[in-house]
Amino acid sequence: IVDIYDCFMENDTGYIIMEFLEGVTVKELLKEKGRIPVEDARKIVMAVLRGLSEVHREGIIHRDIAPDNIFITTKNEVRILDFGAARFATAVQSRSLSVILKPGYAPEEQYRSKGEQGPWTDVYALGATFYRMITGVRPEEAIERMVEDRVKPPSALGVCLDPNIENAIMNSLNVRREYRIQDAQSFYQALECAGEVERIVEKKEKQEN
Repeated sequence: IVDIYDCFMENDTGYIIMEFLEGVTVKELLKEKGRIPVEDARKIVMAVLRGLSEVHREGIIHRDIAPDNIFITTKNEVRILDFGAARFATAVQSRSLSVILKPGYAPEEQYRSKGEQGPWTDVYALGATFYRMITGVRPEEAIERMVEDRVKPPSALGVCLDPNIENAIMNSLNVRREYRIQDAQSFYQALECAGEVERIVEKKEKQEN
């Protein structure tokens, strides 16, 4: 996690002073290369998950995980950037949250001011980032997927990867949060490839005529 040295108010604006880092964001890396090899992407994602596990343990959710907020330093260290949208998870239960989202990376609950957000919210965003890294394709917006889900597994797009890793990615991308991987630690364990990961298939609600 990027080091924060200070924060202050000035000019009716909040400012954060953080460490200066040399390197590139995952977004810049993707712009240059198009996509990232599966194993390299997995290592980046697992490093982010280690950081998110600590953040979630403190009761905080990031709410803005995306390729532009994951930084790779010149020393090949992975850092999570931009906690400007972060909130205490307990606050999510008690009041409305501002709608902050990046299309393709935000889960459906972030489209609603009273959507139930939690660690599973960051899991979806990171799963979408992982998907973008290895396929070169940004997932369709979650709000559109609620009606008809057209997001294909990476293997269907020609990506060669372990079925367990693919199942973990697709489980993190389930639209309804109750069918999604629930927290960073669980996502991390699924990506360790230490055991079989079963695909969690969402049960679609019947539409009334």
